[in-house]
Amino acid sequence: MSLLNLSIKFKIFVGFFIILAIFFIQSIFVLTSFSKIADSIEEVKKTSDNVSNILRVKSELSEIQREALVFGLSGKRSVIQKMTKIHTGIEQNLEKVNREVKDQDQLDILESMKSIISSYGDQIQNLEKKYRDLENLLELQLPQVSSIGTKFLIKKIKKIQIKKESSAREHQR
Repeated sequence: MSLLNLSIKFKIFVGFFIILAIFFIQSIFVLTSFSKIADSIEEVKKTSDNVSNILRVKSELSEIQREALVFGLSGKRSVIQKMTKIHTGIEQNLEKVNREVKDQDQLDILESMKSIISSYGDQIQNLEKKYRDLENLLELQLPQVSSIGTKFLIKKIKKIQIKKESSAREHQR
């Protein structure tokens, strides 16, 4: 039995079956590709969110630096509180990114960033203490030292004047 001897009905059926099989195989490839595309889009979205969080951290660090300058000029406790709040937000953003990242190199970078941010937190607390120490030095201790120095100089000047007067009297005799 050759292919030419088959009925037209059977040939059409085989043709449809081949077309259907090709369509089915092509559909599987398309669905697999869509799945890969969806996974890639999800990965890009996560990466974009992580980059957005890192950029937010960068801008918040700049804000902490600006607030440190403001504190240096004003010494207001509210500025330290704002800096602490920003610092806490930065730590939370880094933790959020840390939960999303799977790559070890990126995790290492995040750990070093967290270490730096932690030192920022320590420095915020030290900043207030140093400002209070400076304030104490300038407002209390420096005036006291100045007063003691002034009294010392006045005594020395009086002794010099007394010596001049007594040597002037001896010259007159």
